[in-house]
Amino acid sequence: MCRSAYSAQSLPPLTKEEEYRYFADVQDLIALEKKKADLEVKLGRASSYQEWADHVGCSICRLYARIGKGRAAKRKMIAANLSMLSSIAKEFHGHGLSHQELCQEGARGLVKSTEKFDVSHKAKFSTYSYYWIRERMFAAVQKFQSILMDGRSLRRRVAFILSCKEEFHKIKGRNPSIDELSTISNIDIIKIRQTFFSVRSVRRPVESKYNDKHTGWEQIQGPESQSPWRGIWHNELKMELQVLFRTLSPRELQVLSLRYGLHGDEPLSLFQTAALLKLTHEAVRKSEKHAFDKVRKLATESGLQHYLCRISN
Repeated sequence: MCRSAYSAQSLPPLTKEEEYRYFADVQDLIALEKKKADLEVKLGRASSYQEWADHVGCSICRLYARIGKGRAAKRKMIAANLSMLSSIAKEFHGHGLSHQELCQEGARGLVKSTEKFDVSHKAKFSTYSYYWIRERMFAAVQKFQSILMDGRSLRRRVAFILSCKEEFHKIKGRNPSIDELSTISNIDIIKIRQTFFSVRSVRRPVESKYNDKHTGWEQIQGPESQSPWRGIWHNELKMELQVLFRTLSPRELQVLSLRYGLHGDEPLSLFQTAALLKLTHEAVRKSEKHAFDKVRKLATESGLQHYLCRISN
């Protein structure tokens, strides 16, 4: 698990002397790698270690030693600060990414900090790496939230266009043309086409069998095509609910899955779930309530409480 992987392996904090020594070794490694990159641009191909050593002006044995020393220094700098990952990750809990995913992103920031650290700034490496770890985690959360927001915006637009189409059908007894749909929805024709193209791409990226004459509007012309579009809509919602379920413990997730058939199975009664998990029915009831309290809170913050109620019903 993430907590043990990023905490138990940590070493004691670096001394000032170690920071200076490791900094010099890492900078030497960076300089070697830059010379290698310059050489390969000049050669127009990957260089051999012998060519690299000749370009640097040292023996190949000396090159190996310098590379090994630099990489070892990076590993020691990272190992001495691994314990920070778990504690910093806790600051970002509840924003969609799991603890392990946050630690993995933070680890990338920690690696980057070993390359950017400069002893002349008079800051401890632990202080400097804290900034890089936190920034990387924050960026990952921001990116994840941005993807969710894009999905929600698309889903709302599809829902609105479909409702306009259905209202037109009730009044006129037929489906609207794309021009009529644009008029009643007050959405530009190009935007409507882009919307349906985006949703079609999410649903079936392999639908390349349609030629350029198909705009995506043909996909919703008939009544039989309404279900697939609504299916996409609900599938996206279910994907977002998976994010909510990440906040649950394994037992809580198992209880909800069995009680409400979240994986398409027949929902089980309280007593059936208790028997299957070898728990008392009171333990199952409490676990279920605790799970729903956690999920409902995050669902409210994410605007998914209505769909969650439909799932639970």
